[in-house]
Parts: sequence; structure tokens; C-alpha cells
Amino acid sequence: YRRFDELALGARFEPRAAPNWEVTEEAFLAVTTLGNDLEPPAASLMPELAGLLGALRSDQHAVCAGLSGSGATSFALVRTAGDAQMLAARLAAGNPQWWVRATTLGHA
Repeated sequence: YRRFDELALGARFEPRAAPNWEVTEEAFLAVTTLGNDLEPPAASLMPELAGLLGALRSDQHAVCAGLSGSGATSFALVRTAGDAQMLAARLAAGNPQWWVRATTLGHA
């Protein structure tokens, strides 16, 4: 958060209500468009995040990817549970030091 302040990334922050997405595509678009203001300062402090996010974003099943909050967790959004399982298996196999889990959001 200190790095966020040093980079003056919150200077034009305007609070707004959380969205109520009705369609999955709306969530994908919002995550892709809005991004995460804490990603640049986190990446400046931990350059290895670029490789991690690059791996997520370049996967054929990932619709979008990013950092959750201040960067303690990263994520990729995919269209199906099967895609999530395949992505998680590939990431875990190629990066045994990472904690990787496939999960679902919302309700079934």
C-alpha cells in the first residue's frame, strides 16, 4: 500500500457501488477492463509476478487473469470447471512451488 501511495495511483479514485452482474460475460469484461490498481505497485516490488500473470494470461482457457487485492493471490477466470481443472493441472505440474487450486464462483 505504501508503494501504491508513492506512485500516486489513488489520486483520482472515485468510490462506486459494487456491480451486480447478471451474465458471466459482464464479469469477464469488467475484470478485463477495470484491472487492479494495486497490480503495478505489487509488480514493482515483486517482479516475479510478471511471470506468474503471464502464465495465467497466456493460457488458452483463460478469459482474464489478475491479482486478488494487493497480490497475495492471483487468479484466472475460465468458462468451465473442466477448463479450470486443466489450467490448474498444467500450472501445478510446471510450477511445483506454487499453490494452485481450481474452484468455482457463484452458485451452480
